[in-house]
Amino acid sequence: MREAVFDVVRFWVDRGVDGFRLDAINWLGKDTRWPDNPWRLAWRSYYRQIHRYDRDQPHTHEALRALRQRWLRLVGQFLPILKWRLADA
Repeated sequence: MREAVFDVVRFWVDRGVDGFRLDAINWLGKDTRWPDNPWRLAWRSYYRQIHRYDRDQPHTHEALRALRQRWLRLVGQFLPILKWRLADA
């Protein structure tokens, strides 16, 4: 899967793109054991879960480091502009 993403990056870099916006990047992966998130009382369905196992996973950082390294090889410079929401306490 990573190589497919890198192929997309290379495709657009070859066409002169200066960067990418990576929305919801903290949802990149899930805990591979697939445990259920704990529940809590809330009005909106999104907030009824404590998103412990489906976002902000360690392998997200690994994937971003790999993407950064590939970007540096292709473009030669890197300026991250990130919007990141930390997990609920």
